[in-house]
Amino acid sequence: MSLISVRVFFKKCSTTIANFAVFPETATGAEATSLVIAPGACVTNAMEVSVPLKLYCNGDGEWMVPVGSCTCVAGFEPSGDSTQCQACIPGTFKSKFGEGTCAACPSNSRTSARGANICPCQNGFYRADSDPPDSGCTTIPSAPRNVISSVNETSLSLEWEEPEDTGGRSDLVYNVVCKKCLRDRSPCTRCDDNVDIAPRRLGLRQRKVVVRNLQAHTRYSFEVQAVNGVSGKNPTSPRYSTVNITTNQAAPSAVPTVHLMRSTSDTLSLSWLPPEKPNGVILDYEIKYHERGQAMSHTVTSQHSSAKVEGLRAATSYVVQVRARTVAGYGRYSNPMDFSTSLHSDPQKSVQDQLPLIIGSASAGLVVIVALVVIRSCLP
Repeated sequence: MSLISVRVFFKKCSTTIANFAVFPETATGAEATSLVIAPGACVTNAMEVSVPLKLYCNGDGEWMVPVGSCTCVAGFEPSGDSTQCQACIPGTFKSKFGEGTCAACPSNSRTSARGANICPCQNGFYRADSDPPDSGCTTIPSAPRNVISSVNETSLSLEWEEPEDTGGRSDLVYNVVCKKCLRDRSPCTRCDDNVDIAPRRLGLRQRKVVVRNLQAHTRYSFEVQAVNGVSGKNPTSPRYSTVNITTNQAAPSAVPTVHLMRSTSDTLSLSWLPPEKPNGVILDYEIKYHERGQAMSHTVTSQHSSAKVEGLRAATSYVVQVRARTVAGYGRYSNPMDFSTSLHSDPQKSVQDQLPLIIGSASAGLVVIVALVVIRSCLP
């Protein structure tokens, strides 16, 4: 026999792409049952989502048992044959990695770049820090409408309606800013902390507040602001509606603590200081009293800061309160105070009644002593 020719060959697994990973050409093993591991690498604009990346090349030159995978990064979507990651075209974006496709820019945003992972907001529109990147852009709200004010002495109630434009958001809240205006041409200044705005000044969801502790006969200006989640992104101040008011004459403040000057079996003599803020001329005081444990009360009035309550029961505890009145009406009552009448009649009065008898007895005794002294001096 003669050897005509010799043929040498081998089998291989050709370069392939699987799960957005490239696996290079790999020769098979020596045996038909051999499995050769081929490491892989993600295609351009793809990232690993599970590792290791590898394929097995069997003895027949076929790939089998893929392990690991890649996926397209943000701004890129799978190609039609799912072998490459292609950039999003202008006007579209993809905010997350994965096999999802590019989407058109959401409302009030746009992009002219390829491979965008977010669409920037147009001028005057914003995303809050808590908004996802694929959400539409929103703007600040317009000013609240139809602010209604109602002045009651030194208190004020404010009500208003929702802005015509909420900016496309549902997190609308309101702020109320109080300003005090001292003179006609001078700028108004922020109210001090003594002014009470209920339920609160900032972050109101309801459209109504009550303002208390204003000064009498004083001009005030109130701003009702509308704000939402992107108001902090806008360089300008929140939009607001203004209402100007002037307070009326105020009722006096509460009377300080009432003091008991003297008590008898049927009277209580009381005194007190005028209110710290009379807010006008005090016309009179009203004294309200009732027996401890009884609901029925009585009142008497006094032109001065003292009074005597008469016709009471002996050895009885009474609850007493006093309030002042001006042309604006009554102020608040003082804190309740407990005072008791005495068991017997006025001891001081009894002493006064018996004083002439005591003086007479003392005088008679003095005369007797003087007479004895004179008689003794005359004896030898």
